[in-house]
Order: sequence, then structure tokens, then C-alpha cells
Amino acid sequence: MDGYVKYGLVQDAGQSFDEMSERMVVDWNLMISGYWSWGNEVKARHLFQMIPDRNVITSNAMRPRGGVSTFNRMPEKKAVSWNAMLSGYAQNGFAEEAVELINEMMNASVQADKTFWVAVISSCSSHGDPCLAKSLVKRLDNKGISMNCFVKMALHD
Repeated sequence: MDGYVKYGLVQDAGQSFDEMSERMVVDWNLMISGYWSWGNEVKARHLFQMIPDRNVITSNAMRPRGGVSTFNRMPEKKAVSWNAMLSGYAQNGFAEEAVELINEMMNASVQADKTFWVAVISSCSSHGDPCLAKSLVKRLDNKGISMNCFVKMALHD
């Protein structure tokens, strides 16, 4: 479905989605984001109302900046919350906001995990800034974080 959505074939993705016997939150998020991104706000809102489990990423899929209010209201932000926000920004083309969030997380002294670094590097890729990606890889090295296959694949993108 992701490939269909990326290339604007949202109706084809929707057909695949409709034929699924079991849908995970990521499937709902993909379709909501796809409809929203390609201008079908009515269908996006309809799916948003139907989704059984809404979360920060779902809010981002519906309104990329909408998850921010949910995130900001959290009394304690764990790594998974930071990862969700960063992924939401990266997946919806908000590279500058992603970079700001990265800096905010670093200043908050939150321990970043490998999922975070994959999202960070993917965000750099969408931002089209190889220098930024290199500086982040240097941070990884300085922090002694080994790169797993997912981090390495994000670098290749």
C-alpha cells in the first residue's frame, strides 16, 4: 500500500486496505495520511473517525501538526513518543520540524534508541541535506551507538 500511496495511486491502496481482513494501526495511519496528502480530506476524516486505536502517529497522519498538541500535553515524554513525533514529521515531509525536534530531544537529555536514529536519518534524507546526515552519524559515533541494519539502510536512502 505504501508504494501506491507514494505514487498517488491512493484508490489502489484503498482497495488493498478494504480487502484486508485485519488492519493494524500502521495500515490505518498510512491510508489516512495518503488520502490527506493527495487531497481527499473527506476520505481521510472518514477513516480517522473509524480507526479503533488512535495515537500520536494517527494524529500526525490526520493533521501532521495535530499530533504536536498531544505530544506537548504529555507530562513525561518517553523515547517512543519522541520517535512517533519524529517519524510523523519525516513521513509527512516536515523535515525542518523534524530537525528542530531532534535538537529539542538532545537538549532534553532523552536517551535516543536505534528507532530514533533511523527516523532522524530518514528525515535528513527527505530534507536533502547530506551534511546534516553526516553530522548525525558523527553524533552516533561519539555516543558509541552501533548502527544496526535499519540505521545503515536509512543512510543509504
